[in-house]
Amino acid sequence: MRRKTPQCAPSELRNVGYKYTKKAYRVRNWRAYEGGLSKRGDFTIWFSKEALKAWRAPASGKPGGQRIYANIAIQTALTVRLVYHLALRQAEGFLRSLASQLELDIPIPDHTTLSRRARKLGKIRFAPADSRDTQTALSRQP
Repeated sequence: MRRKTPQCAPSELRNVGYKYTKKAYRVRNWRAYEGGLSKRGDFTIWFSKEALKAWRAPASGKPGGQRIYANIAIQTALTVRLVYHLALRQAEGFLRSLASQLELDIPIPDHTTLSRRARKLGKIRFAPADSRDTQTALSRQP
């Protein structure tokens, strides 16, 4: 069966489904536009020296198993998970790959540790952009 085309003017067809008319975007500076498109694939990530020093949890002095990862390691993994929409295992693999590419000798939390410690940390919220915290760009809201 063939669909019937609506019997109206082309200008009316353009506004179907929109409350306001959409203005067509016109590229005026193609060099900047192309440069912006190529920068979308740019991926920059770094670990500060302070963050690397704080990555391992200090000894608690209590008997029993000691924590291996500090809260900053868990927060970093959970942030990667949130930003890139990854599952816990994928976030673990991403951080392992990143650590090997950057040749960092840091332990990466496994997915079960991430799940268990995420419940204890509570909600993680991103800090304001002007934050000068060198260890992490996160803040924990009680």
